Amino acid sequence: MNVSALAYVETESVEPGRWATFAPEVLGAPIAADSPAGEVEVRFDERHHRIAVRPGATDGLVALGWELAPDGTAKDAFALLEAQGLDPRWTGRHGWSSGERDIVAFRDPFGYRHELVVPSDGSDAPFSPSRGIAGFLAVGHAVVGVPDREAAVRFYTETMGFRLSDRIDVEERGLHLAFLRCSERHHSLAVYVNDRPNLLHLMVEVAAREDVDSTFALCEERGIALSEIGQHSNDRTISFYLRTPSGFEIEYGFGSLEVDENRWEVGALTVTSTWGHRRITQDRQ
Repeated sequence: MNVSALAYVETESVEPGRWATFAPEVLGAPIAADSPAGEVEVRFDERHHRIAVRPGATDGLVALGWELAPDGTAKDAFALLEAQGLDPRWTGRHGWSSGERDIVAFRDPFGYRHELVVPSDGSDAPFSPSRGIAGFLAVGHAVVGVPDREAAVRFYTETMGFRLSDRIDVEERGLHLAFLRCSERHHSLAVYVNDRPNLLHLMVEVAAREDVDSTFALCEERGIALSEIGQHSNDRTISFYLRTPSGFEIEYGFGSLEVDENRWEVGALTVTSTWGHRRITQDRQ
C-alpha cells in the first residue's frame, strides 16, 4: 500500500452547526454548498471538502481519509489489508466517491478508522477563500495519540507505506512524538504517546506568511487562540494553534518543509519549537 496525501478528516460534533460560521469567518474556508442535511463539509481547495463534521453524541474523530498514490489501487490495498487480518470493508464518502462501495475502510491496531481513496483526475467546483487571505496550500497533517509510539511507527511504515521523518522527545514534559511522511511534505501524520486515542490537531497550510499574522490577530480578538505564533524545530512551519468548535485544535501555518528523499536522515530532537508557540491561557469559545 502506498498513500500519498491526507485527503480529508471526518469528525463528529454535538454542535456541527457551529462550523458553518467558524470555518468561513475564522479559517477563511467556505462550506460545501451541497453538504448533507445536518452536516458541515469544509472546503480548502477544489476538492469537495477536506473536513467533514457530522452530528454525534460526543465530539471526536471518526476517520482519516488518505489518497492512494497513482500507482496504487483500492483493490490492491483491500487485498493487502485482508491478508494482514485487518478486516477491510468497502464503503463510500459523500463528495469523494462515485458510489457506495469504492473506498476501502479499516481500523488500525490503535482503534483509528482509515479510509483509502483514489481521487479522480478532475476537481470539484472552483474554489476561493471565504475572506481576504491568499488561499491554502494543503490540509497538511493530523496528529493522533497512540499508546506505543514505536508500534505505531512500525504499523504505519510497514503496512501503509509511510516513511519516518524524525522523533521528538521532550523528557521534562513527558512528550514523545514521531513524524511520518507519505510525500515530500515533512509529515502528513504524527503520533504522540497517549493512552486515550484522540485527534490532537489538524494542520492547515496557507499560501502567504501574512495570513498567519492576520488570522492570529482575529483569533486573539475572538479569544480562541491557544498559542503564540512560533516556528517548529523539525518541519520549520511558522504557525499558531486555535481551538475548534469540536474541541480538537487546528495548527494554522505557513512554510512547511519539503523533504529531499535522497538526502534526508531521520532526526532525534529534544524541542518542539525553535521559538514561540507559548501557550495562551484564554479560551473563551
